[in-house]
Amino acid sequence: MGDHLKLGDYVKLGDIGSFSVTTDVDLDMRVSYRSSRIIDDELDADFKGQIVNRENAGLDDEGFAQRWLALHPDDTVVMRDGSTREAGA
Repeated sequence: MGDHLKLGDYVKLGDIGSFSVTTDVDLDMRVSYRSSRIIDDELDADFKGQIVNRENAGLDDEGFAQRWLALHPDDTVVMRDGSTREAGA
């Protein structure tokens, strides 16, 4: 599997899912995993774990910034477009 990923190949392992190499903005390489539909369906049907930070579900960038500032009022958040947000502003 490692040899194929080093060549940039997309690797599919049957019902387990697929793996590929991705890079971030600094061109650091990582292995990306995508579970198969079978695994996704099993989790959706019978998940027994605990979801942490459920209150963050559905937040956009502004929502995340405001949530951060509520918890860290002395911080300044720099948004993707370069603008900033501060608590109470």
